[in-house]
Amino acid sequence: MSEGETTDKEEKVRPDAWVQCDKCEKWRRIPRPTSEALGDGAWYCQLNGDGRFSSCEQPQELSDIEIDELLQAEDSSDDEDE
Repeated sequence: MSEGETTDKEEKVRPDAWVQCDKCEKWRRIPRPTSEALGDGAWYCQLNGDGRFSSCEQPQELSDIEIDELLQAEDSSDDEDE
C-alpha cells in the first residue's frame, strides 16, 4: 500500500464512540476523534459537546442494554464486510 492510501477497514471507522462519565457513570456518545484524543484521561459529562447530554443531571441517551446491542450490531456488520 502506498502512502496516503487507506484500507477498507480504516474507511469504515465508526463516527461515534461511547465514554463513561467518571462522576455519574452514565454513558455518553461523543465523536470518535474526541474519544481517541482522551486516551486514558478522565472524562465528565460537562465536556460533552452535545448540550442535550452535557450534564450529569441529564438522563443517559440510551439504556446500557441498547448501547450494548448497538455496538454488537456494528461489530457484526464490520465482520460481514471483511
